[in-house]
Amino acid sequence: MIFAYRRVGRCVCSVVALAVSALIGNGCQPPRQPAPLPVSTTLFTQNYFPGSVLSGPTAGPAAVAAPLDSLSVHVTFLALEKVPATSYTPVGSRAVFFSSTGGGNAVLPAAELTRSAAIVDLKDPLDFPVTLRAGNAGRMTTMAVLNAALPAGVTAEFSALDPEQVRDPLTGEPTRRSVQVFVTRPTDPVAPPQLALVLKNLVPRRDGQLSLQTETALFNPPKTDRTNTGLVVPFHFDDALSRCVAVLIQISPGTADAEHIAATARCGVQLSKLAVTSRSAISTGEASAWATVVAAVQSLKPEKGRRAELAFLADQTGASLCEDVAMEADDVTLATLVKNIEAKVPPDAPPQTDPNVGWLLDHATLELLAKLAEDADKGTRVPTELLAILSTHTGEVGRHPSTLAEVLKGLSSRQELDNRLLAENTIFLEDNSPGSRVRAYDWLKARHLAPQGYDPLAPGKARREALEKAAGSN
Repeated sequence: MIFAYRRVGRCVCSVVALAVSALIGNGCQPPRQPAPLPVSTTLFTQNYFPGSVLSGPTAGPAAVAAPLDSLSVHVTFLALEKVPATSYTPVGSRAVFFSSTGGGNAVLPAAELTRSAAIVDLKDPLDFPVTLRAGNAGRMTTMAVLNAALPAGVTAEFSALDPEQVRDPLTGEPTRRSVQVFVTRPTDPVAPPQLALVLKNLVPRRDGQLSLQTETALFNPPKTDRTNTGLVVPFHFDDALSRCVAVLIQISPGTADAEHIAATARCGVQLSKLAVTSRSAISTGEASAWATVVAAVQSLKPEKGRRAELAFLADQTGASLCEDVAMEADDVTLATLVKNIEAKVPPDAPPQTDPNVGWLLDHATLELLAKLAEDADKGTRVPTELLAILSTHTGEVGRHPSTLAEVLKGLSSRQELDNRLLAENTIFLEDNSPGSRVRAYDWLKARHLAPQGYDPLAPGKARREALEKAAGSN
C-alpha cells in the first residue's frame, strides 16, 4: 500500500508524534512558535514477505499466527530540519552485517550513504524527540506512523520513497531514492528480531557522473521483550525542506487490541497472496477457469483461511470494495458476507467474466454495508472502519442509508452503480450542510469528476454559479 501519511489510534507512536509537536515550541513560554516544518509528499509503503533481509522472499507456506503470537511493530518516520549533533552510535560500528553495491559493482569498498547515519537504543520512546531537539535538529514533524504484526519467519518492510522517480545511470530503469527499515523475526519464535537499514541514493563518482548505490546495515537490538530503537539518517527528499530523516522502531509483544488484530489480518492476507503467486491468474472466461472461481467461492465456507481466500478472489477479479471489507471485517460480518456471495455465485451458475465476478462480489458487499449503515442509523453499534470503507467507495451517499437504499434498487451492473453514485454525490453539492458538500466534492474530485471552479465552502451564489456553468458545459 502506498500513501502520503497514515494516522493511527492511541498508541505510544501517537504520543511520540504529539511530543514532536510540543517540542517545536519554546519550552514553557507561551506562543511564539516557529512555523511547522512542511511535510514532503514522500510516499510510504508497508509490506511483508516470508524470509529475512539477507535471504529475500522465500518459498513455502504462508506463516499464520494469532495476534498474541505475533510481535507488534510500530515505525515512525520524522522529518528534521537539520542533522542533529547528537552522540548516537555510528551505524557502521553497530552493524553485524554491511553491504554496499552499485554502479555495476557487486561490492563496494566503503560506506557512502550510511557514513553519517547513527543508531540509538532507547529506554523510553519519548526520549527520542527530546534528544533530537537537544542536538539542535531544528523543526521536526511526523511524516508517517506505520504498524505491523510480525509472526515468526516473516520480515516487515517499511519504506519512505522519494515521489520523484530517477533513472539508474547504469541500466536506465526508473527507480526511487529511498530510506527503508526491515524488521525480521527468525523462525524460532523465542529468538529476538533483527533490524536492517537500507538506503538507496545517487552518489557522485570520481569521473563526475552519478551512480545509483544501495547500502544495507543489519543490527541485533537488545534481547528484551520490548525494544525502542532510533535511527538518524541524513537524507533529503526532493521536495522537502528537511535535511534528515529520523526513524523510531518500537517492537513489543502482541496484544488483543483492535489495531494489532487488524494488522495481523493484513499480514495474513498479504502472505497468502504471496503464497499463491505461482498460481495462474484467474481467467473466468473459460469453463475450466469458471470452475476455479466456483471452487474458490466454495472454499470460503471453512472459517480457517476464509479471509485470505476472499481477499485473493476479490483482488483477482477487481472487486476492490469486497477486498477492503475482507481485510477489515470481524469474523461475524465476514461470515455474513460469505453467505451473500455464495447466494450470488451458486455452483450451477453460468460462467462469468472476471469483471462480472468482481461486480457480484462488490454488489454483495455493498448490500451488506448498506444494511450495517441502516443499523447504525438506528443506534446499533457498527464497526466504524466498515462505515469508513463505505464512505470511501460511495462518497456522501454512504452516510445516508435511505439514499443508499434508493441507489441500490434494481442495480444490474457496475456502470449503473457508478452513474447513480455520480448523480447523487453531485446533488449533495447543493446540500445545506457544509460537511455533506465537502465530502461529496472530495469523492468527486478523487475521481476527476468535480465541477470545475466549484468550492464547497463558497457562498451559496458562487456555488450555484459554478454548478450552472459546469452543467452548461456538459
